[in-house]
Amino acid sequence: MRKILNPKTAVLLAVTALILYERNKRRSPRIDEIDYGEDPTYVIGHKSPDSDSLASAVAYAKLLDALGIRAQAVVSEEINNEARFFMEKYNLKIPEIMNDAAGRQFVLVDHSSYLQAIPGMKEARVLTIIDHHEKGDICNDKIPLVKIMDVGATATMIYRMFNEYKVDIDIDTARVLLMGVMSDTKNLRKVNTTYYDRKAYQDLASMALIDDLDGLYEQMIDASLSYEGMNDRQILYSDLKEYECDGVKYAIAAATGRNHEAMVELLDRMYDAVKADFEKMAVDYVFLKVRDAQSDNMYMAALGSGAVELLDSIYFNYDGSRYFIFDVSLSRKLNIVPMIDLAIKEKKNQ
Repeated sequence: MRKILNPKTAVLLAVTALILYERNKRRSPRIDEIDYGEDPTYVIGHKSPDSDSLASAVAYAKLLDALGIRAQAVVSEEINNEARFFMEKYNLKIPEIMNDAAGRQFVLVDHSSYLQAIPGMKEARVLTIIDHHEKGDICNDKIPLVKIMDVGATATMIYRMFNEYKVDIDIDTARVLLMGVMSDTKNLRKVNTTYYDRKAYQDLASMALIDDLDGLYEQMIDASLSYEGMNDRQILYSDLKEYECDGVKYAIAAATGRNHEAMVELLDRMYDAVKADFEKMAVDYVFLKVRDAQSDNMYMAALGSGAVELLDSIYFNYDGSRYFIFDVSLSRKLNIVPMIDLAIKEKKNQ
């Protein structure tokens, strides 16, 4: 005789089955379950590589290697002064530069959009994305593993993956991961710093055998503020990121001056570099953001047809000549990009 289920039991079983179905549907493969084939796997961060991007690439390549996967960390171009200072201080190897992705296979760290990837990424095979920003246009169902986490640094995510796969972290890897966490969280002072960042920072500091972390961070800051020997164009591209919203492409370049005079000088030099390079940059707008390290004030500038009007519609602080003047420094990721995207959308709907 066929057994008839109690209605409540039937509903419970149906809900449980649905939960299990959704869980299995969303399950990501383990790193060592991905088909890497016979080709080497390159691990790379975004263009204008900073400390977190570099650290994440170097450490993730180490993790893959420990799991028996042939991997190599590479960078898109010369690393910035902060990262170079750290790597040289601890005798850490700086990866080779790769500027064409076509025909190769990759793990992407600290970015997930084509605008921030090296040329040829659309003709490459992307196996994994590890990032702490919003999902970009590279993310799709064909990529076996995509991990996006709302933390202060991608290096924090990589540290957690070492623990997840029970892979020991050697002193060099601990140091390079610590560099990434320290830099992207501003030594745990940034507003988007999470519990996971603090835990990673604490654990990695112990593994890295570094006592004076505050002193080390001050040295990193000093290195990041040094633009000695760099021309205007090199300063512009040292920390430039590209974005797209509703078909509008724009770039935001950032820098930090030691004081007010240095801030204004840097902004003017970057402004001149944009004017010389604007056509080649292939964007609609370029926004420049320079912080005063002494006061934490900030100046911005905007270039491109309608760029000044767009930025002024957001902040209403244009001085009428070149500068947008702020009494506090704003985060590119948390404050500036969302507001620019919103302004672009509103302008399109007018």
